[in-house]
Amino acid sequence: MQRGPLTVVFNGEIYNFIELRQQLRDLGYEFSTLGDTEVLLAMWNHYGVDCLPKLRGMFAFLLHDQRDSSLWAVRDALGIKPLYFSQRSEGYYFASEIRAFHVAGVVPRRLREGAALASMCGAAHRFAERETLYEEIQELPGGHWLRLDRTGAHFERWFDLPELTAELTRDDDCEVLLAGIEESVGLHVRASRRIATCLSGGLDSSVIVSLLNRRQADCSAFTINTATAADAEIGLAQELMATTRLPHRIVTHAGEIPPRDVVEMAVALEVPNHVIGPINQFLLLREIASEGFTVVLDGTGGDELVSGYSWWFPALIAELRQMGRHAEADQIVASRQGAFDAATTRNFDEIFYDRQAWIRAFSGGTFGADPAAVAALPEFNFFANHDGSWRGFRQRAYETDTLHYLLRHTDRLSMWFGLENRVPLADAHLLRSAARLSPELLLRNGYLKYPIRRMESGVPNSVRWCARKLGFWRTADARYPWMREFGKAVVMQSAMVRRLLPRLEQDWDTARMDQQWRVLQIAVLERCAAQADVDGVLADAAPAFA
Repeated sequence: MQRGPLTVVFNGEIYNFIELRQQLRDLGYEFSTLGDTEVLLAMWNHYGVDCLPKLRGMFAFLLHDQRDSSLWAVRDALGIKPLYFSQRSEGYYFASEIRAFHVAGVVPRRLREGAALASMCGAAHRFAERETLYEEIQELPGGHWLRLDRTGAHFERWFDLPELTAELTRDDDCEVLLAGIEESVGLHVRASRRIATCLSGGLDSSVIVSLLNRRQADCSAFTINTATAADAEIGLAQELMATTRLPHRIVTHAGEIPPRDVVEMAVALEVPNHVIGPINQFLLLREIASEGFTVVLDGTGGDELVSGYSWWFPALIAELRQMGRHAEADQIVASRQGAFDAATTRNFDEIFYDRQAWIRAFSGGTFGADPAAVAALPEFNFFANHDGSWRGFRQRAYETDTLHYLLRHTDRLSMWFGLENRVPLADAHLLRSAARLSPELLLRNGYLKYPIRRMESGVPNSVRWCARKLGFWRTADARYPWMREFGKAVVMQSAMVRRLLPRLEQDWDTARMDQQWRVLQIAVLERCAAQADVDGVLADAAPAFA
């Protein structure tokens, strides 16, 4: 869209555009459309780059200003919408998908070997501030802008996480968080299209569904059932939906998942994942798209918002002790409500503080890779770097690790099926409320995510206080009986993988399936730029899989 000297190419949504448009009208601006793109141009015309903190939404855009011949590339605060670029001799190329550069012939498809090795043996999925898995392709980080003008390229961070004040300590203070979440959900349901929501049965997605019901939103909830009853949260999802008026669709995928779906998922993601579990999200989103929906809401961001991962527990306890709150820390430790079994919890408490232990847990020297050499890779060091503190874990979660790749997966898999995925809990303004919560309140009575459990969101108590973490991505190895034969046929065709893993052929049959998956993923991504490439992988692996 062009308005005066400004031209924008815009991917995303500005959720508070209605309020911003009224503010601009009060300043004398007139509008010829009802959408958010014209509001973005008017905001930039009036405030320049200072408009960015005023925008509530997910966005990546390029904006050209004829007045000084500058080009701005901008990404939203948390990096919900993607933005990649490649600098060539003739100039810069930009895209929202990595595959665009390869399909268009801008750069050859080559993987960075250090990144590939860090992924296969160290489960890394982000490798540098701007560098990606692929040579000559960079990513503009969330909360940053890039300005191109006659003087060159200039990068700057425009968003920083709010400081942790830890001032809220009372049970009643949990309602501050609820008010922020309710506001965010209200903005995220502004749409003229059909809305679906992914309901795992876990706490975060249940809160979203309950608040949608409270707002009487026109929305349908979808739950995927791929595990045994003991391993699934399907029962919790059904308990929640019995308290709402919203339609509920349970999508059942029992038995084997074919290699085509898994390979296609890897191609859709474009970047590696340490587990095969996102296949559940892939299958569910495919079903939602087939039903005619175009907008999806989910609970991504809840664990980061309230420091809810099990491996944050020691950091929060240490923070309490540093504040002199030893009695509270002792009481919380004694009453800890475990999300995982004791052995898994002990493993988490070790590997997140010891890089060598991390690599041993994921690779253990399988395929001939030296754990010490993997730990020394710059790509792994960037991924694993944190100081062990509560603040360090939070910074890493939002900018390097968990939320970064969850948002990336959410965007890739939804857009693969033409869906727009919205994430109300990954909202920069909502972070201000969460930053006020004290460690004691985050862990009260030994419950991780206590503020979300305690607040009156309408979620049944059986769901709110369920401390067992089953997981939307949970899946069983038995669902992939073809992995050993098919995976070996694919990975042995990669000269790069064979060079990086000298004992690949000898160790393949005895390796764990998750180890095989991480290697297979890299071999697929090395070769496949688009969906059309999937058939070639299947045909070359074995005729039976084509």
